[in-house]
Amino acid sequence: KERLQREQEEKERIQREQEEQARIQREQEEQARIQREQEEQARIQREQEEKARIQREHDAMLKKQQEEKKLREQEEKAKHQREQEKKLKEHEEKAKQRELEEKRLRELQLKEQEQKIAKFKRQQEEKTK
Repeated sequence: KERLQREQEEKERIQREQEEQARIQREQEEQARIQREQEEQARIQREQEEKARIQREHDAMLKKQQEEKKLREQEEKAKHQREQEKKLKEHEEKAKQRELEEKRLRELQLKEQEQKIAKFKRQQEEKTK
């Protein structure tokens, strides 16, 4: 009878230990899940901050270019007024050249922005590895 009682107590002790181990494992899995979620949120936030930074830099670059263009146009207008009769033909040629230069500059800026985005994506892929 005592032996049966000891065996029963031993079984109960083993069951309690197994239940405790299972509880600990569930807690660890939950903590790991929470950590993965937090890491994912942090990664998303870093990506958003990086995209916002790139957009701010791009916007600042465009604003500077617009200001430079406006200044160039004002200078051209003043020059045109001073030399209107003498330089009309030359001015038309400069306008054509400026359009080509602005087109080339826009294409270059687009290419640079694409390179920045590609670099950003590579960096993000390396970070997530």
